[in-house]
Amino acid sequence: MSDFASTSGQLPIARPTALAEFGRKRTRTRLLYTILIVLVVIRLFTETFPIFPRFVNFGDLVLLPVAVWALLKNGWRLEWYRLWQGSLRKPVWLFGLWTALSSMVNLVLYGIHLIPAVAFLAFHLEPLLFAAAFMALGWSRRETKAFCRALIFLGVLQLPVALIELPVALREADPDLVSGTFGTNGSQMCFFLVLVMGYILGRYLMDKRKRWVLLLVPLLVLFYAQGFKAMWFAFPIDIGIVLVLVVPGSFKRRVALLSVVLVSVVLLALPLAKRTSSTTMLYAKPAYIMSFVKSPYLWRLGKIQSFGDIWRLYKQAPLAPLLGVGPGSYSSRAFQTFAEPGPEAINPNNVTAAYITPIPPGHFARKFVVPLTYRSVAAFGSTTIDGPFSSYVSLLAEVGLVGFFIYLLIYYRTYKEVLAVLKRAWAERDSELAGLCLAAILGILSLFEMAFLDNWFEVSRVTVLMWLLIVAATLQSGKTKGVRV
Repeated sequence: MSDFASTSGQLPIARPTALAEFGRKRTRTRLLYTILIVLVVIRLFTETFPIFPRFVNFGDLVLLPVAVWALLKNGWRLEWYRLWQGSLRKPVWLFGLWTALSSMVNLVLYGIHLIPAVAFLAFHLEPLLFAAAFMALGWSRRETKAFCRALIFLGVLQLPVALIELPVALREADPDLVSGTFGTNGSQMCFFLVLVMGYILGRYLMDKRKRWVLLLVPLLVLFYAQGFKAMWFAFPIDIGIVLVLVVPGSFKRRVALLSVVLVSVVLLALPLAKRTSSTTMLYAKPAYIMSFVKSPYLWRLGKIQSFGDIWRLYKQAPLAPLLGVGPGSYSSRAFQTFAEPGPEAINPNNVTAAYITPIPPGHFARKFVVPLTYRSVAAFGSTTIDGPFSSYVSLLAEVGLVGFFIYLLIYYRTYKEVLAVLKRAWAERDSELAGLCLAAILGILSLFEMAFLDNWFEVSRVTVLMWLLIVAATLQSGKTKGVRV
C-alpha cells in the first residue's frame, strides 16, 4: 500500500504510517517477549523457587486485553493474511457462535453456569486470539528471528535447570521433579521440548550443521528423564512419520537423522528415564502390560468408559448430539477449574484452587464424570489413564458433534497451511522457515495425542507457544493481497 494519499487538485499527502508502524512494532515486540516469559519462565519463580505468589502464573490472562486492543485497533489488517482469511476466520467465528448458542440453550434447559462457559471459550480460543493479534500488529521477519532465537535459548535453559533438579529426582525416583522452568508441571516442559526439537530437526535437515544434532541429543535425554511415559513411544513414531512421509528432500539424510534419534533414545534417554522413573518401571514390563490387557479392568478404564458415556449422555439429553450439555459443565478444563470434581480439595497443579470458590457440578457431571474421578487408580503408574478427562470427550459432551468437528477443522486447516509452507521452504532452501514448520507439525501431532489423556486443547501454556510458531511460519509465506505490513 502506498504511503501517500492523493486528493483532488492537491499534491499527495503523506499518511502518518511511520509513527503507526513504530507503535505496532513496539507493541508486538513487548507482547512477544512478555508472553514467552509468562508461559515458559515465570513458574520457575512461583513454584520451583517461590519468589513470587502463584497468581502471577495468570499473566497470560492479563495480556489478553492487550491482544483484544490490538485486534480492535488493527483487526482490518487480518484480511491481508491467507492463514486467517483462508483457514481460520470461518471456523473460529463458527465455533464462537456455536459455543454461545449452546450456552444459551443449556442455560435454559439445565441451568449451567455462565462463568465456566465463558472460560471454556476463552481457554479454547486464547491461542488463536494471540495469533490474530500478532497478525493484526503486522508480524515481520524481525519478530520471526527474535522468536527463533528465544525458542532456542529457552530450550537450552531447560538443561541447567533440570541438572539442578535431577539429583533429587534420582534420589526420590520421582520424574515429576524434573520440570525445567515449568514449575510443578513437567509434562508442559515436555511439550515445549517437542517444539524446540522439531525446530532443530528442520534446521539440520536444511543446512546440515552438526551443532543442531549436538543440541538435539541432550534435549531428547531431558524429554525422557521427565518420565512422561505416554509420549515415550509416541514421540519417536511422530518423528519417523514426519521425516519419512512429510518432509521432502534426501531420503538418506532423513533416515540417518531418524537413526540418530532412535539410537539416542535407546542408548542415552531410556537408561536415564529408567532411573528417574524406577518406581513405575514395573508398569512398562511386558508381563504387566499383557496381564492388564487380558484383565476385565481394561474395558473399565476411565478413558474408555468416558467415551462410552458420551453415547449414554446423548441418549439422556436429546439435544446433546447437536449442542452438547453446555460449555464448562461436564469435563473440560473450564469445568475442572470451577467445579473441582476430584477427591482432593486442592491439587498442587491447579493454581486456581486457592483463588476460586468451587461451583457444584451439574447433573450430568455428577452422574458420569465425578464417579470416575473418585475411582481413578494408578493404571500404568498414572491416574491420568484411568481418569475421565480428555479434550475429545469434553468437546463432544459440552458443545456436541457440531462444535467438536468445527474445532477440529481449525487445526486441520492450519495443518494443511503449514504443510504447504514447508514445501515452499524446502524449495527455497529456507532452513529457518523449515524449522518453524516442522516444529508446528510435530506440535500439532503431539497435541492431538496428548488430548486423549487430558484437556490439553485448553492448556494455554502450551497451545499459545505452538500458535506463535504457526504465526511465525505462515506469515513469512505471503498474504492474500500483495501488501507489505
